[in-house]
Amino acid sequence: MESRHFQRVIVAVILVNAVTLGLETVPSVLDRHGAVLHTVDRLALGVFVAELAAKIYVQRVRFVREPWNLRCPEWPRSPCCSAWCSTSRR
Repeated sequence: MESRHFQRVIVAVILVNAVTLGLETVPSVLDRHGAVLHTVDRLALGVFVAELAAKIYVQRVRFVREPWNLRCPEWPRSPCCSAWCSTSRR
């Protein structure tokens, strides 16, 4: 799962998704290609969810022990993250 090929595929999905999200902010592009952009966005989301599920399945408890997977320290101002961090450290 951590192979170079797998990582390249995930990076490609991230880049395609970033372009898609950027194009969704342009009203004329959204009017003409909105359905395609939303479909690509949902497909990328599906890939991200599948990657997350696979990592949790393979790593089990190790998954939550790695700070990189939770990313709470990087985004302490996120409402969701702040709520989780405040309850998990009590």
